[in-house]
Amino acid sequence: METVDDSSFIGKIEDFIRLKDADEKLRDMGSSLVNKILSRGVCRCQPNALQNIIMSGSICEGATTSRFFKYNNNFDDGINRELEFDIEFTLVEIKSEFKHYVEDIPEKHGYVKVRADTNMLINANAGWDITDKDFNELLQNFSNNGYFQPFKLKNLTLQKALLDNDVENQKYLEIVFAAAFNEKISDISIKKVERVTNASAAFEFYFQVKEKNMLVVAYDLVPLAQVFWWPDIALEWKLRERNWPDKQFIEDLTKTCFIIAKPSVIEKGDEESYSWRYSFSHIERKLISMRSPQQNLVYLIFKSIFYKWIKPINATQIHSFISKNIMLKACEEFPPDHQMWKENCYTTKEAILYLLLQTHKAFENEYLAYFFISKINVIEYIEPAVKEDVKLKIMLISKDIDKYIPSNVTQVIAVCDDLQEKLENLDNILANTNSNNYSDFINLKFLVQNLDFLFDEPALNLYKELLEKHDVKNKALKEVERFKNIFKNELTNFSERLDTDEVSRVQNELRRFSERIESEVEKAKNSVLKFLR
Repeated sequence: METVDDSSFIGKIEDFIRLKDADEKLRDMGSSLVNKILSRGVCRCQPNALQNIIMSGSICEGATTSRFFKYNNNFDDGINRELEFDIEFTLVEIKSEFKHYVEDIPEKHGYVKVRADTNMLINANAGWDITDKDFNELLQNFSNNGYFQPFKLKNLTLQKALLDNDVENQKYLEIVFAAAFNEKISDISIKKVERVTNASAAFEFYFQVKEKNMLVVAYDLVPLAQVFWWPDIALEWKLRERNWPDKQFIEDLTKTCFIIAKPSVIEKGDEESYSWRYSFSHIERKLISMRSPQQNLVYLIFKSIFYKWIKPINATQIHSFISKNIMLKACEEFPPDHQMWKENCYTTKEAILYLLLQTHKAFENEYLAYFFISKINVIEYIEPAVKEDVKLKIMLISKDIDKYIPSNVTQVIAVCDDLQEKLENLDNILANTNSNNYSDFINLKFLVQNLDFLFDEPALNLYKELLEKHDVKNKALKEVERFKNIFKNELTNFSERLDTDEVSRVQNELRRFSERIESEVEKAKNSVLKFLR
């Protein structure tokens, strides 16, 4: 990197470069973990689930660790150890012949109503294992007057996704995290918060050691419907002049989009609302994946400043969606190879200032256009006094940006490294338990460390079950090996007999033998699966 006069600023940028690397590793590990959890959970009862589920949020979009800079007094050092992600699941795929079931709401730009119809639902099923009877029951639960109601759908999602509050499930989670965090089970506690938000069914898990918060995992389940057309309200985005990406790329991206169960802000919490909104998160993810390393660095610093200084002004009204829109627009105007994104300290500072001043301009004009639908004002419902405070804060930051770039980056990197180690442990444990290998907590060291825990009857019962599953898996593997050896020996025998016995006789015996083996294998497999469920 080129030098500038302020050595302090250079040091901070170099720290952020290291944080960007840690951020990417943390996101990769987080994605791996979520996929294993989904494979263990929903995919066991819904084999096609993964093809309809996409992860989004900061865990996919980058700058995950920017939220670590938001001061949180729930942690001893104030560093906000929060991992956040969205799980978007497509319920239905509405083809163009059913377009008339999606009706624009004229007075609400970008919002639609979706007609509730069993025939449309069945034809639009995205591959979920749902019967016609199930569809009819679902319609009764989250529709009224012939239209789907987003709040009721999200509430149903919340109820379906709730983890059972029985003691055994709680003990199992404690055992897993004790092994991953290398702590005693009796020191682990887990607090849960569940609620319906404006766009999702939201869950928060607070993992504690000796009643101190160690990690917060927040995820949102976001129900979607995919539509196979491009909405008129977003035609301006498709056709407008831009410097990046090229027109053909935009053409390829705009063959489909989604609608999300998200009413307008003024309808927030309205259980009777029919409003859905067009969503383009699939395009956001694609554009974000095409950013250069320098663009990712600038965004990480900008978003860290946003979380540390701007969001605390009013956390309920100021959302990171603002910073995302500012960055998307900047990338559209200035391609990755533009001078603005040159890798040196001076242009890095200028790029951050540009993003801050664009944010100030939006608040000054009291209008920040949603990147995809310019008629939607992202900051419309922020109170005037809050807007004034945001403008004042941005001007203070812009006049002395060196002062406002977070100085505790090294501390945050250490937190990331610690979390990375623990999440790697958790990832390995989940990989093992997904195949019913419980050796991570069925070993002498772990048992001796947690001997007091086993005097608790529910915990002891859970351990017995895990031991049985572990034993069944080992027995199943031995049975598979035994069948393979029998089959191999018999095939050798049949092959040798072909030289002396009548061919048709050997073939008939071989056929009967194959049928018997298949039957035995199927019975053994079903027996094991029945137990493991």
